[in-house]
Amino acid sequence: MKKANHPTETILVRAYTDSEWDRCNFALIHCKESWFKRMRKRLEMVRPFAENMDFCSAAFYDTGVDFYHTEDEDIVNLLEKDSPTYVELEKGEEERLVKPENRLNLYRLHVYPKGDFMYSAYGKHTNEEFWAESFTLEDIITNNHPSNKQ
Repeated sequence: MKKANHPTETILVRAYTDSEWDRCNFALIHCKESWFKRMRKRLEMVRPFAENMDFCSAAFYDTGVDFYHTEDEDIVNLLEKDSPTYVELEKGEEERLVKPENRLNLYRLHVYPKGDFMYSAYGKHTNEEFWAESFTLEDIITNNHPSNKQ
């Protein structure tokens, strides 16, 4: 896995869990063209609520994310310096990454009226939460994300 200096179909972002026994420190968000189309629609749906102080977020069922744990120093350093960022994966690399022991379900995408979003999921039998840090949806959609700047 290496940082890309251009938009790719994969975004690396820090992730967390409230589990006392399971581990998670990053997520990969899969952002193909269909993902961007859904995001544009969702952003437009919540935009009218941007000035409503009582509105928190809209939640959508969405499995466009996978949660992982690593101790690989290159990935950990990338997370510390550049999260979120576009990354390039080698063929078969994602299948070799370590997933949480929890069987995750109830994947949700939370979209906030100012354009931020975050993914979350829960352990099927434990209800332990796993979540990715939030970042600005609009930056990704318009390709103004910091990882796009050279």
